[in-house]
Amino acid sequence: MSIRTGMMIMLLLGAALSAGLAQGPYALVLAQVPSSAGGAAPVTLPVDFAAVAQALGQPPPQPPLALTAAAEGPQGALTPVPVQFDPEAPGAVAGEVTLLLPGGPETKRVRLYFTPERPDLPSLAAPSLVVTEEAGAVTVNNGHCAFTHDPAKLGGLPSRLQFTETGKICDTFTLNDRVHEAKVGGYRLAEDPEPEVRLLSSGPLRACVQVSARYLRDGQAPESRPRAVYRFTYYAGSPLVRISAQMTQDTAFGWPELHLWEFNFPDTSFTRWLTGEPESSGELLADKAFHSAGRWTALADGKSVLAVFGPMGRVYDGRGEYGTYLHGPWVSWYSQEERLQVTLWAGSVAPERAGSTLAAAADAAEAVQMAALTIQPLEDQLAAMDEAIGSLPRSERARWRWLAVLSRRAGAGGLAHSIATTRRLTDLVARNVPLAEAERLISRASGGRLTVLANDSVGWAFGQFDETLRPLSCFDFRTQRELLSTSNTPLWEMTLQRPDRTTTAVSAAAAASAQARIDGVRAELRYTLPDELSGANVRVQVTLDGPSSSWKLSVTGMAQGWSVRDVTFPQVVVGPLGDQPEDDHLLFPQGSGILKRAPLLQSVEYAGMYPDGWCSFQLMAYYDRQGGLYVACHDPLGSTKRIITRPSTDRQGQVLTYQWYAPDMGVPDNGFATSAPTVLRTYKGDWFDATQLYREWAEQEAQWWPRETEWDRPDTPRWMREICVWACTNGAAAECVQKVKDFAAFMGAPTAFHWYSWHEIPFDVKYPHYFPTKPGMAEGVKELQEAGVRVMPYINGRLWDTQLEDFQQTGIAAATKGEDGTPYIEEYGSGAKLAPMCPTQKLWQDTVNGIVMRLTTEVAVDGVYIDQIGAAAPRLCMDATHGHPLGGGHWRCSPRHRCRKWADFWSLSWSFRGSSSPAHPRPARA
Repeated sequence: MSIRTGMMIMLLLGAALSAGLAQGPYALVLAQVPSSAGGAAPVTLPVDFAAVAQALGQPPPQPPLALTAAAEGPQGALTPVPVQFDPEAPGAVAGEVTLLLPGGPETKRVRLYFTPERPDLPSLAAPSLVVTEEAGAVTVNNGHCAFTHDPAKLGGLPSRLQFTETGKICDTFTLNDRVHEAKVGGYRLAEDPEPEVRLLSSGPLRACVQVSARYLRDGQAPESRPRAVYRFTYYAGSPLVRISAQMTQDTAFGWPELHLWEFNFPDTSFTRWLTGEPESSGELLADKAFHSAGRWTALADGKSVLAVFGPMGRVYDGRGEYGTYLHGPWVSWYSQEERLQVTLWAGSVAPERAGSTLAAAADAAEAVQMAALTIQPLEDQLAAMDEAIGSLPRSERARWRWLAVLSRRAGAGGLAHSIATTRRLTDLVARNVPLAEAERLISRASGGRLTVLANDSVGWAFGQFDETLRPLSCFDFRTQRELLSTSNTPLWEMTLQRPDRTTTAVSAAAAASAQARIDGVRAELRYTLPDELSGANVRVQVTLDGPSSSWKLSVTGMAQGWSVRDVTFPQVVVGPLGDQPEDDHLLFPQGSGILKRAPLLQSVEYAGMYPDGWCSFQLMAYYDRQGGLYVACHDPLGSTKRIITRPSTDRQGQVLTYQWYAPDMGVPDNGFATSAPTVLRTYKGDWFDATQLYREWAEQEAQWWPRETEWDRPDTPRWMREICVWACTNGAAAECVQKVKDFAAFMGAPTAFHWYSWHEIPFDVKYPHYFPTKPGMAEGVKELQEAGVRVMPYINGRLWDTQLEDFQQTGIAAATKGEDGTPYIEEYGSGAKLAPMCPTQKLWQDTVNGIVMRLTTEVAVDGVYIDQIGAAAPRLCMDATHGHPLGGGHWRCSPRHRCRKWADFWSLSWSFRGSSSPAHPRPARA
């Protein structure tokens, strides 16, 4: 078994592979470029050539470096490979190396010669970028399309595109990348008159343009002062353009809309739309239609095509009003920082081949390379140690293999230190030294930076670097392999509010001090923040129980006037598992659950607000064929939180984490403690096995799990459990009753009718005034029931139309509100501005209860469908008059018997019990 667990691309350094091939010191890159990359694909990795030379016993290399790259072939043949080196600073010998490699399943071995001693190789013909700068504007031509970044136009974002093959020029568009909130309006990057445009890399293989701009409107910024830094990365000979964006703001204002790459044009610059998976296309008709699909969305004019990849892409056909646009990610932003990315495709292709070309390009866009650094002497020593461990009794191998991993990860002395530590460990194995003594030696060799918590199932190690602690290893003794990435992502991050009500983001990396203490199966990690960051004490408790570990965090001791707003914890970075990432899988709770294969090759990102119909369980899992890591929040009361997964910043692993919103957020001296543990458990199996672990917990502790019977809610009537098929339509009784009766007769099975638009008011307008009903509803209900059909009308249990007089007079008091004291506003396409109501307020409970009672008594329906109370994301209500903690916590969904102080959604539901029509003593509520 290989002990280089978790590495896919390795940089091996050696003087030579054999005497016959000794042409001077070189680095050897072992790269596996996925076949989905298509043709030549760029591989970029960081290299410090000074450290390389030191580890090889060579003198420091002298700048500027002139690299030669050569791919190894059979019998030691060398083939030149295109290479580019971008130093991290002028005159530096550390920076990023980019290689252009063909895709395919086989491992590529590429030597990097970094001294004057190098082989004499044939001249190399390779595609190149053309980068020009004129009057502050930067133009990059990748051979398919030229993009111009002019700081005088559109905030430095691209303001001109010219397609190389067709000559087509686009310069009438605007980029409406913006933040927007209904009450304060929208602010665009394109309105910044003083952006910064920097050329970070200028080819020949890769060019990178960085644009820094502010979100403005009429020259003014909103109070939170949002801004963004975009990086546009262009590749030689490739029509792909990668855009990564980091958005920040001074305070954590909630923006329901954050847009990346809204390419909006007013004319007929493009005449067709195209989508992929499922593949479809059509003419742009100015009909205000939306077009989107699963993997790519595009605009075309003849052979000229501009596309975005990913499920969030869309085209809006709005010429003549808002404009026609091609859109990338569109998300909500509630924190101080957000990261988004999108990949474009800009080039020329014949219309009949556009679909297949973009499908292949989508594969290439998802192909991601990863890198790690080692040296050949270290690899040789690791191989020797692996052989020595393999000779031990089977019962001892797992623990020794874990020490081998720790010897690699805990070293702070660079490559040479890793060689010495591994050699020492190999010697300990050969001398049959007791395992406990070997652990002490590894800990001492790490300089005291290593803390170990382990039992017979799993080993956790925490490394101390500078003044912080972070998880260094999670080793599964069953499979004898490491599950965590080498990423240095901090264990926790949080947003704190200062006494002056400005906010700041801090993380474990900002700690003034950190200590770890082990007590049997428990670990306690203590962090102290500097005085200028509140001086708070952060305590993390980890408890082992077999393969499971439970993680809790608390914040105490803040300086007077400081407040905790949110905490992201624990940030666990997993993968890749085994030697290859292709068989890794990621489960996350979007909708009823999404499963992604090879997530590290697809840049999978997700953030959902729980509890919500589109974020329906508190579980994520990362696994391959041997098993993996279960990461679930065992929170029986459903505290408001975001469930997040994304690639780590260094793209070496997948981050799985939970962002907790603090109760009484913004209230001075509130402190914080996670209300439930996050459970990290090694397990065998796949997504199904992970869900069964979650279900086992939910059955025992979750307050929403039915208690009286195995599967049934005791308050669900028998008829509802026996329904086999539902009809769903809308309108007056004359429009739908006979249709539903015919449908039920045809199906010949117990049938129920989910009835929409039974009321006179338009849908999603004038809520909650559902009465009067449309003519004949009560008679229609009776007719359906006589035909054996049960009837359940729709109502919304959450929204009040803010334009109604009674909302302005009385309803507004019970609405959820932001920190500025004004109600949150939601829009659903009806034109009405709707306020989500606070479920703790008796006014709203009585309102919904009254609607239900009228339907069950006056209309005699069998049940009432109450929309959104379990399906819509919670609002962080900040109205202090409501009597609940401000912002976060579990007040929204606390069962009455556990939290008597607050009325809540359980109270809203319980308020219906005991109130029913004589004819229908137990109406159903969905």
